[in-house]
Amino acid sequence: MRAGPRNEGGETARHGEVRAVLRRLLGPSATPVSIVALPGLSNATYRVRLAADDLVVRLPSPAAFVNRAAEVANLEAVGRLGIGPRLLAADRASGVLVYRAVLGKALDGASLVRPGMVERLAATLRRLHDSRTPFAGRFDAGRAIEGYAALLAAQGTAASRDGAALAGSALRLCRRLAELGAPRRPCHNDLVPANVIVDGPNLVLIDWEYAAPNDPLWDLAYLAVEAPLDAAAEQRLSAAYGVDPAGARRLPPLRAVCLALNGLWALASGRVELAAMADDRLRRFTRYPARNIDR
Repeated sequence: MRAGPRNEGGETARHGEVRAVLRRLLGPSATPVSIVALPGLSNATYRVRLAADDLVVRLPSPAAFVNRAAEVANLEAVGRLGIGPRLLAADRASGVLVYRAVLGKALDGASLVRPGMVERLAATLRRLHDSRTPFAGRFDAGRAIEGYAALLAAQGTAASRDGAALAGSALRLCRRLAELGAPRRPCHNDLVPANVIVDGPNLVLIDWEYAAPNDPLWDLAYLAVEAPLDAAAEQRLSAAYGVDPAGARRLPPLRAVCLALNGLWALASGRVELAAMADDRLRRFTRYPARNIDR
């Protein structure tokens, strides 16, 4: 995440936005002691220390296929479950969020595969999916892939034409998955290790902007390709979650669709810093055996 322009006081201009958000949503007594930018691919997120509290303020960037009002509703729901951060205030129209900081450490690829961790994460996902908590919004991977393909077609570069061509194969997989059928459960839908915070005995999931009802195995498939997990860790995750034979059939095409979706998102963004991500995900997609499921 890039820092904004600095003002004469040495803070970024966005620090002033954070202060304004706190005054507007929490009141004039919410005066920051410190404001520290947190890493992120899309939104501007800040850790804010008050005299007697530790908060996070999220200033959203424009994002296709994100329903900000649904995000707020779903954050409130997972906060009550103890799976997500406790939301303190929000602007449902813009997507500005203020929530209590989760005082733990985010997972990375190495910590995720330590003994017992994928099992803990599987239990957390089971708790979310089995809660049947009503989630707002709609998650449609096929619709998103079509949207990114349209953006790429409009760009007209060689890379964008190649990406748009791959989108057709991904859409065939989406149709095949629809034929296989799946339950709809509350899902995170953007489960990368950095979105999992180890808070003592608990795992807390953050960044719920794509949360919506979905095939619950999407969360397992997404984690497997974005971590990435090796075959042994994937097996442990599936076994701990309790994937049944029907689910085991869905997982390979789900993983392939996750690769395509993220690769097309990164490519369509046009951002230089995401070029390597786009190349990696789309290259892995072209080599993924599950692409042949539709043939």
